[in-house]
Amino acid sequence: MTQAYTEVAIIGAGTSGCLIANLLNETGLDCLLLEKSRGLGGRCSRRLLHNDASIDLGAPYFSVNEHNLILRDKIRIWLHLGYLSVWGIQPQSFDGQAGLEPSSEHQVLCATPSMNAFHKYLAKQINTLTNCEVDTLKKVNGLWQIFDKSGQLIRVARTVIITAPAEQAWNLLKYVNADISDFNACQSSANSSLPQFVCTIAFSKPLKIDSHSYENGHFILQSAIHESAKPGRANLHALGDVWTLHSTYELAQQHSEKHHKQMAVELTQAFCQHFGIDIKPSILTSHYWRLAQHPAPAQPSTLSIWNDDLQLGCCADWLAGGGISGALASALSLSQNITQSFKIEA
Repeated sequence: MTQAYTEVAIIGAGTSGCLIANLLNETGLDCLLLEKSRGLGGRCSRRLLHNDASIDLGAPYFSVNEHNLILRDKIRIWLHLGYLSVWGIQPQSFDGQAGLEPSSEHQVLCATPSMNAFHKYLAKQINTLTNCEVDTLKKVNGLWQIFDKSGQLIRVARTVIITAPAEQAWNLLKYVNADISDFNACQSSANSSLPQFVCTIAFSKPLKIDSHSYENGHFILQSAIHESAKPGRANLHALGDVWTLHSTYELAQQHSEKHHKQMAVELTQAFCQHFGIDIKPSILTSHYWRLAQHPAPAQPSTLSIWNDDLQLGCCADWLAGGGISGALASALSLSQNITQSFKIEA
């Protein structure tokens, strides 16, 4: 890897990482995204199947607080450019007790043609290193040195932004030789992440099920999403009627030693039994998310973390209530703090 200088190094190319890179790049700052996986998106990443079909194995869709004017304007642009689409669904719970009434349509947002599509749009002007796992941060002569697991220097940066899950963020921060008390939220959240199993299944003919989205009210299934019904998923039609199933977090904790393929069979059986389906589906793919979610704080004290003296920041969904909307809000918050800091310094 080239041992070069960049103004802002952003660790993690999920939703928060891609958005803050985009926002800071718009102000003229030179940004570099460092991503340990082979692609962008984080929990919005996709799994490519045969027939050029791709499956969303993480966040299925999202909604945004209408009071966030900046984010609302950004979403209008993404909708206009076709990277996002509106999906009208009638969400129900498995037990029929919680959630919206079946007749009530709820509009959510989906990226097109897969959930990581708008991450690629956000990062298209950003220098990016994938398959690049950051292991250590050191502050030397006022600049950050960023190393991989082999001890090789990846980059030198003026500013470092961490957008990883709390556990990974704290692993990077805890050995920094400086006062990082501002980042105590990372430590307190580091041990509270929740895992989740997910699988995608396909049926040979359309199912007669009332809703495209089910969530909560089942002891095994956290959610079931009608993948084929999402906007811009025409390439899934050749696979049949496609659904994505997410386990409850409790189930994943109890069976963390099991392989995700084994758990995919259990999720599929639970889905078919719940809806009385006698068609045997094919299991297209499955996955285990070790850091799927952090419990949202009852009263989030801050949407992001920024230490101006250290030129060190953190933005992530777990700081702002979770999910894609939380990741977006956290990135916006941190970008505003950094931009204001740089303006004052200038």
